[in-house]
Amino acid sequence: MAAEPDTVAEIVTRCARLPLALAVVAARAASNPGFPLGAVVEELRDSHGSLDAFAGGDLSTDVRSVFSWSYDALSAQARRLFHLLGLHFGSDLSASAAAALAGLPLRQTRGLLVELTGAHLLAEHAPGRYTLHDLLRVYAAERALKSSSTRTPRKYGRDSAARETPWTREADGRVTTGYPTYNHPVNTPVSPAQALRAALAGLLEGLPPKTAAQAVERLIASYRGRTPTDAPVLRDRSDVAAYAAYRMPATFEAVCSALDAFADAAPGWAPGSHVDVGGGTGAATWAVNAVWEGTRPVTVLDWAEPALALGREIAAANPELKGAEWQRSRIGAALRIESTDLVTISYVLGELTDADRTSVVDAAAGAAQAVVVIEPGTPDGYLRIIEAREQLVRAGFHIAAPCPHSAACPIVPGEDWCHFSARVSRSSLHRKVKGGSLPYEDEKFSYVAATRFPVTPAPARVVRKPQIRKGQVLLDLCETETSLHRTTVTKRHGLLYRAARDVDWGDAWPPGEESGE
Repeated sequence: MAAEPDTVAEIVTRCARLPLALAVVAARAASNPGFPLGAVVEELRDSHGSLDAFAGGDLSTDVRSVFSWSYDALSAQARRLFHLLGLHFGSDLSASAAAALAGLPLRQTRGLLVELTGAHLLAEHAPGRYTLHDLLRVYAAERALKSSSTRTPRKYGRDSAARETPWTREADGRVTTGYPTYNHPVNTPVSPAQALRAALAGLLEGLPPKTAAQAVERLIASYRGRTPTDAPVLRDRSDVAAYAAYRMPATFEAVCSALDAFADAAPGWAPGSHVDVGGGTGAATWAVNAVWEGTRPVTVLDWAEPALALGREIAAANPELKGAEWQRSRIGAALRIESTDLVTISYVLGELTDADRTSVVDAAAGAAQAVVVIEPGTPDGYLRIIEAREQLVRAGFHIAAPCPHSAACPIVPGEDWCHFSARVSRSSLHRKVKGGSLPYEDEKFSYVAATRFPVTPAPARVVRKPQIRKGQVLLDLCETETSLHRTTVTKRHGLLYRAARDVDWGDAWPPGEESGE
């Protein structure tokens, strides 16, 4: 060691000065006394962004296993925050930043930070400033990936830091974070969620807050379900700007959640073309681009010309949407849709008469290979989704999501309704327009995704918020046997129990291979 001080220093640095990591590497070097220390350094360099170089020969010397002892003792909320901290690209952060990252009140977040530091998974290196050792950061990213398959859980919000951090699972199973030790990612591409957020941030510049608030109040009172589609209430740019700031973030998250579930049921499929019916300013168009990246022919149909104009302006912020066509069209019995791969109908059916709703869904079914319909997560919104679902099944479509079958829905109308929730990260602009103070809100929605081609729906789906109790998790499931069933997952189920503690309302069940299936 004395002969190679620089090599030893690099080993210590790459082990983040953690005694356990140093012990594992030292044991490996001692077992191969003929190998130079430079070979150890090369192995550490090759495994950067992974814990593979620190896997010991037994559980007591395996870094992952030792970290898991502390991780398994955490509460569900502390685990979620740990995941997010591992995906955050800064070297450290404050309690306020952690609260914004998690979408939780500051007081609650401080309690979770205390829990994490008490478990030695987080360090408070300065008063109110927190950091993760490099190996713990990678471990947190690995746990986040295991708890969410290959996607960040929808509860985090697609525009959260978790969604934007470049962590991936490599072909050999390693998790890499995409950036070097304690450095920010270089040339990280801007995601659709980030681009949309930035575009919305400029909408209300120059518009007095009072004017925007009054426009939102009027739109809330009159836009949904009271005005015929051929007489839009979005009268001018001020109306449209206020409405976009008020509704686009929530609509975007809800449609993303529905499309994520659809994509899981149709792996390998991506739409070659897309028509957004009643798309307004294009929230669903942005969502489709977020789930299936790349350029494709896109047509947005809406009657409100100011909404189309602003949608075209906002889309200019996304190079993959610059070629989209924004067409004025009556959404009703006279609707004509050109042949396309995907039709989305989001938050539209509630504005139409019964006859027009039937015509619009029929037009979509006649033109598309896949149809996704999203409505507010209310009893009335659910009934509209059920009607659309029945139409699509009669037209020969297969249900891809959320249902694990194409048979009749087992929920009795009037007694309950099927709906889900998407976490929306509010910007300061969003909070100002909506008059709220929290950094997040939950958008409730109902949806159906159906295709003309065969799909592989989830074997079951969690249809209510999981109930986490001491030593057990209660899951309400919609199953392939066209029934609703409550299952109890206990500690005796081992890895499945850990997965149940991480599963979210709306997720497929059981989990994939990463959770031990």
